[in-house]
Amino acid sequence: MSTFTDAALALTDPDAAEQLRAFDQALMRFASDEPADVRAGFAVFERFPEHDGFGVFWALLHALETSATCTAELYASVQRQPGEFNVLMLHRQLNGGVQAVAGIALLNVLRAVAEHPGATAQTRADAARF
Repeated sequence: MSTFTDAALALTDPDAAEQLRAFDQALMRFASDEPADVRAGFAVFERFPEHDGFGVFWALLHALETSATCTAELYASVQRQPGEFNVLMLHRQLNGGVQAVAGIALLNVLRAVAEHPGATAQTRADAARF
């Protein structure tokens, strides 16, 4: 496993400064071509659906967007646990011209998130707005 994947899995409390610092440092070694790193990054968003890691999760969003497998992994992540960042990334994909993944319309995914019982009220509202 990579250093980034290990740090992502070790992040259990985004309010714990030492954990967040270690994650932020490991994020500098994120490998966008490594599927385990991409999955571990999305897992962070899934575990903390309404947290921004005091800004660190924005850097993660940008790192994930550099991955060639981002769109497929993003779709899977939103299916598992929609949250602020993976839904925002889905919206950004749509704005960038991506209409579908594996034949599934991303707009329909947003509609499903707007009604997803496991999503927070804020995430559902964001999906409906997007």
